[in-house]
Amino acid sequence: MPQLKLDDTGDLAYENGQLLTVDGIDEVVQACGVAYDTRLGEWAYDTEAGVAFLEIIRRPGATDQEIIAELRRVGSRIPGVDEVREVVLTRESTTRELTADITIATVFGVAQIQVP
Repeated sequence: MPQLKLDDTGDLAYENGQLLTVDGIDEVVQACGVAYDTRLGEWAYDTEAGVAFLEIIRRPGATDQEIIAELRRVGSRIPGVDEVREVVLTRESTTRELTADITIATVFGVAQIQVP
């Protein structure tokens, strides 16, 4: 079922005064983006949704295995995701930034998600 499309800033996307929708693999990819951008407990209707950001991702001493397991947990909860196939972490030492490239398998095909 088509969902309302979000633009790059997270606002509703529209064109010529009409709201845009997404479906298929684009809908699943968008849902992943929303899930990975939500902190655990942030959404009152599903307190298990979202990433344990401070508890795991940014916790001092968190191992790559713990971070990958958390990103897999979040991805496996997203409707339409059959499998989180791969999570590759990249750490930028000068800026202390962590990014993750996540490969998911869906009923529509395989997609890449990048999580800043």
